[in-house]
Amino acid sequence: AFLIKLGANGSSVYFSSPLGGPDGPPGQVGDETGYSIALGPSFGSIYITGGTTSTSFPCFGQPTIFGSLGGVEHLNVFIIKISNPPINPPQPHIVQALVFLASPDADDEGYGIAVDLSHNAYVTGYTASPSGFPVTAGAFQNQKNGTGIILTDGFIAKINFPAVGAPTRVYC
Repeated sequence: AFLIKLGANGSSVYFSSPLGGPDGPPGQVGDETGYSIALGPSFGSIYITGGTTSTSFPCFGQPTIFGSLGGVEHLNVFIIKISNPPINPPQPHIVQALVFLASPDADDEGYGIAVDLSHNAYVTGYTASPSGFPVTAGAFQNQKNGTGIILTDGFIAKINFPAVGAPTRVYC
């Protein structure tokens, strides 16, 4: 995956950066796809979701993991918050927070994201996991209703990204 900020005329590039980690299936690099992007309520904050086989995205501090990473065999949902992107290179951007929603036995990907004024990210996507996707207590559905590994169920998750501290999962 990658992130590019273009100028208003579309011909100037303010910054460009790949997003992802180096690890993937044996002998390969990680496979990352970003599907959705949202601007946060603070100037310069960007939120992105998608799917990855990598478990080592570069970020400031440790990633927050809900569930069990599927390793390089399965896609996991990633949600990142990038703060203070540079206006002029070469200032680096900061991946302030990284969250994985993951099941160990099947693919999961985030397809849509929106952010409210309190820095809560609302993420939608799919899971193919029969019972390993990390749901919260009292969830409407706590395991996949479809049959077979190919059939998937949708999910919605609410993740809070505080100004200080690790992100928290409000519901999933």
